[in-house]
Amino acid sequence: MAGAVAEKGKEAAVATAAAATDGWITTKLKAKFADESALEGSDINVDTSDHVVRLRGTVPSRAAKARAALIARGTENVARVVNQLVVKRM
Repeated sequence: MAGAVAEKGKEAAVATAAAATDGWITTKLKAKFADESALEGSDINVDTSDHVVRLRGTVPSRAAKARAALIARGTENVARVVNQLVVKRM
């Protein structure tokens, strides 16, 4: 019985750590995007699940779309980036 309880606790700790890391990734990316002049005028939604970042929203140019993906890929603990950003001339 004690072994099962310990295993459940370990599983919960791993799930909590993964969620905290996903939240950290999302927060970190939002801060990086806010400080990036190439992304001015963008409306980027960041969603992170299991270390996979999904970028949605609009950016003013293809260069801005590429820059956002590059920043996301270069962020610690990001396993993959799904770039669904749309270029919308402002």
